[in-house]
Amino acid sequence: MTHQINWIEMATDNPEATRDFFGKVFGWDIQPSPMAGVEEAFKMPNYYIYNPGTGPMGAIHGFMQNGPRTTVYLYAPDIDAKLAEVEAAGGKVITKKMFVGDAVGNIAHFADPNGNMFGLWDRERYGQP
Repeated sequence: MTHQINWIEMATDNPEATRDFFGKVFGWDIQPSPMAGVEEAFKMPNYYIYNPGTGPMGAIHGFMQNGPRTTVYLYAPDIDAKLAEVEAAGGKVITKKMFVGDAVGNIAHFADPNGNMFGLWDRERYGQP
């Protein structure tokens, strides 16, 4: 099974400027998140969803844990099994599987053996069951 990239998320201290940059330079459609309460529940200020037209969708937001970062999410229908594979191959689980909401499903985060962080998501695309 292939595990395609299905979401790319950018955390920045100025989400509005990042939103405006990608909208202007690449013509992306960027809208405020339609998920009511996402900013309060997950402490993600100014959460925007972007759709580049082709390829994976993603988000731009102001929640930064360790400075600006980009997280690439990979499709994994069985997140727990994939996290076990990550650990068996020398990676490290950063965030165990957690339910984000009906429109999103479950996500988790891991680091490869070199410390690069990635996400896992059990949906092929945003808004799909």
